[in-house]
Amino acid sequence: MAADIATGSASVPQSEQPGGAPEVAEAPVKGAADPAIMRAAKKSGDDILKSIADLRRQQQELRAMKKQVAKKLKNEEKRRSRLRKRARALTDSDLVALLKMRGDQQTEADAQGVAASASG
Repeated sequence: MAADIATGSASVPQSEQPGGAPEVAEAPVKGAADPAIMRAAKKSGDDILKSIADLRRQQQELRAMKKQVAKKLKNEEKRRSRLRKRARALTDSDLVALLKMRGDQQTEADAQGVAASASG
């Protein structure tokens, strides 16, 4: 025992150590082994896992949708930029001709609408 004390390998009970509290045996948890509780806990855990899987799938779908929307937005912005660039290159006479064409198209559409309503 003297050799154990010298090497520090001697075991001293908790109650004899300075400031040590006596050991207290833990009481078994009441109902811990109850099969009904275990089934309920497992079912609840399964529901949680299913919920997590559903949320992850939804997150992936939303990320894909976000990616598509960003792609469409970028394409529309490029299209608008190209159109504005072409519009800047138009001369006054080109703009007048364009407005006349639009006016003629509107007049034809109005005439077709009047004819359709008169026959109907």
